[in-house]
Amino acid sequence: MRVAVFGFGAMGQRATRMLLAKGAQIVAVIDPAGDLPQRVSRVFGQAYPWPQTHAVMPELEPMLLDVALHTFATQLVDIEPVALACAAAGVNVASIAEDAFEPFFADAHLPVALRLDSAFRQARCTLLATGVQDTFMYQMPLALLSACEQVRHVRICNIADLSKLGPTVMQHLPINARPEDCRELCDNALNQRFCFDVAIRPLIRRLGRTVISSHNELRLLVSEHGFYCAPLQLPIEPGCVYGLEEFTRLRLDDGSQFELALRPCVLGDGQQAYQRCDVDCASPISFTVEPFDGAMLTCAALVSRALELADAPRGFISVDQLEHPGAGSARQPAPLMPAPL
Repeated sequence: MRVAVFGFGAMGQRATRMLLAKGAQIVAVIDPAGDLPQRVSRVFGQAYPWPQTHAVMPELEPMLLDVALHTFATQLVDIEPVALACAAAGVNVASIAEDAFEPFFADAHLPVALRLDSAFRQARCTLLATGVQDTFMYQMPLALLSACEQVRHVRICNIADLSKLGPTVMQHLPINARPEDCRELCDNALNQRFCFDVAIRPLIRRLGRTVISSHNELRLLVSEHGFYCAPLQLPIEPGCVYGLEEFTRLRLDDGSQFELALRPCVLGDGQQAYQRCDVDCASPISFTVEPFDGAMLTCAALVSRALELADAPRGFISVDQLEHPGAGSARQPAPLMPAPL
């Protein structure tokens, strides 16, 4: 399989190592960073052949690519230019863009999704986004729910440790802010897309269920006693914010509920990231993934899905369509989210 890798930061390098282990040929690496040749050298070592390196978009068609791996960006608008260039060259795309995990979510991004779907259908190739959600919002819960009867309530909670990002985490979270200073942040969040409200849709569709209502809240995580965050060398003060919780509640057509909580935060000594899924059913069951290595899971899902695209339905698809291509290819691009309560 001939692959081009777009973006060669930590995720791109990790995904490339996984591809090489599976016998793929990396034809090109595209990244504007000035030290790209040095980074490629560290990853490839003695492996042969080495890929071409490009700081700007090269001409893709002569490369005879089977798939392009997008290891950058999380939003549809950010991947659209590169994705359209790949479609024009007739190249399948696997992306880590989390917002694209459910292609036709009914919000401001829908026109972008429709443009991408049209371009990839016309080119008779496929665009698929995985992100870390493919593992912990689709494959893992699906395996668990397959053992359940009379499901009444599903709760999924993911603790994402952003302290590993270093000081840049302060740009993403109101760390050490007083709760009363964050009211505007919480109010404005209701106009934005909530990560898990999007990410859970392929699983619900795969289960044969329909969402009849959704409710989202942005909640503050406030430290009661305070703690020390070693990676940031920062004391979190008592009564101050150390993270956020994106909370989503979905009611389905069979009367069951999904409650989903994504908690990006900083952690203290002895704490670690994890995911937990609890299912209230005829025989209650749960699982916990701890520690939770989101980067590893993201790259592993991206690479494994990229290898499945040769026979996938054409257009902008979601992971459930890989397992049921007949039904999936018949699904028309349409809003999937009812108006929030």
